[in-house]
Amino acid sequence: MIEKGVDVWFALEAYELATIRKFDFVVLITGGADHEMLVKKLKALKIHTVLLTWDVSDDENTSTVRLLKDEACTHIEIDKIISDDRELLKSLCRTV
Repeated sequence: MIEKGVDVWFALEAYELATIRKFDFVVLITGGADHEMLVKKLKALKIHTVLLTWDVSDDENTSTVRLLKDEACTHIEIDKIISDDRELLKSLCRTV
């Protein structure tokens, strides 16, 4: 119950901030389909939603991220970018 409460709080906070501050973009780093409704609402406001995921299942029909991928304006799979550019991973690790 606590985890769902955090997800709902996060979605409400993101939506509120996006509307009050009139964001052009919202970037979500998640794989949980719990945020699908948030993405739909942001799209309705014409706010570009970027979804960053890591290590998404190859079977997209069972992946929880499939719903988000379908709704998000832009979907970026970090693990695929890093597998193509190993230096990027080293650079990211150095900056963290």
